[in-house]
Amino acid sequence: MVAQGQAPAPVQHAQGQSPAPAAPPAVPWPFPVGVLGTENLNDYDQTKTMSAGTVQFPDVQVAPDGWTRGLWFDVNAVATANTNTVTFNGDASAGSGAPFTMINTVLFRDTGGEQIFGPFNGYDWAMANKYGAYFNLGDPRNDYNYSTTTGSATNAGSAHFTLYLPLEISAADSLGAVENRSENSIYRVSLTLEQSSVVYGQAPLNLPAVEIKCTQDSYTEPVAAMALAGRPIASAPPRPGTLQYWKQEDDTGIPSGTHSTLLTNGIGNGYRNVIFKLIRSAGTRANGTSDWPDPQELTLGTSRVRNLYKKTWQDKMQRAFAFTSATPDAANGPENGIFVLWYTQDVSVSPGDEARRRYQRTKTGNTFKLRGSYGNAGTLYITENYIVPRNNDFSQIVA
Repeated sequence: MVAQGQAPAPVQHAQGQSPAPAAPPAVPWPFPVGVLGTENLNDYDQTKTMSAGTVQFPDVQVAPDGWTRGLWFDVNAVATANTNTVTFNGDASAGSGAPFTMINTVLFRDTGGEQIFGPFNGYDWAMANKYGAYFNLGDPRNDYNYSTTTGSATNAGSAHFTLYLPLEISAADSLGAVENRSENSIYRVSLTLEQSSVVYGQAPLNLPAVEIKCTQDSYTEPVAAMALAGRPIASAPPRPGTLQYWKQEDDTGIPSGTHSTLLTNGIGNGYRNVIFKLIRSAGTRANGTSDWPDPQELTLGTSRVRNLYKKTWQDKMQRAFAFTSATPDAANGPENGIFVLWYTQDVSVSPGDEARRRYQRTKTGNTFKLRGSYGNAGTLYITENYIVPRNNDFSQIVA
């Protein structure tokens, strides 16, 4: 009998030994292990005829299908009965490249109306594909079905291209896939068709009918039967609610000579990519490379994080993105007036092989500044791709 206030003696087991501690619960398999990847047509299929002014397409409604990874947009412009000698504005005064100029504006909003991707034009969308590190070959001009038709052929002025709107950040663990399960809260994409004078130097006799279709890449909910070795499956991607943003700002006051530009979109978060596009005043993007400062300096706070000669910057881009052509604005080649910062290269030598270790993290109040001496007055467009982790806890998304 145990006296009052006295602890009972421990229970003795075989050979006088205490039981072994219980095994810790099994760590769940990462989310992609236990789900089905789906690639399904959205029911969006809309056609509008190009005109002298911009034309608004109906919004794309993203069908609820689990966890959305990204959206594919197939753009097919068909001109008929042409007799003109058609040319595209490869370097339009707006600084874009045809045929991607056919998209005047793309904008993806979340269910609360927050702008996630855009607004910007089709050429800047194509650059997000080319340099965003979502594919081994991200240049849309490299696609099998990419085409433009010029000259006096009856179908001159026609074009076909495909652009991807990314949501998922990493295919390795599905970080950034967007929960999309509610019929009552629909994600939407707004698309506007560009006016003909921006797209064409010489338009076809009959402006094209432009058809846009959409396909969704997604994940299902976890499937219990796909568990391995009895381990459970994670019920959601890591840190659900983590989002990547693609937004654009511009500095219209670039002078001929020394100038500093502040990057403001995304300050306080981690940058994944930054794409600079320089256009000469009363000129085109074709002048952007010759006008680019040599060297160009980038500072974060009081630290100089980059100070590169123009040719060195170009060569670094060529090696990282495996350009096989030296022809500007051609498939797998450089782009006139485009210079890129990429922070997606930390697991291997290829952009996109990323564990989020080298994102350019910033704090609220930091000054992120580009400074150099420009060859001519112009406008600098800055497209920033940055990550906002759930609860702003960046430590939870570094692999």
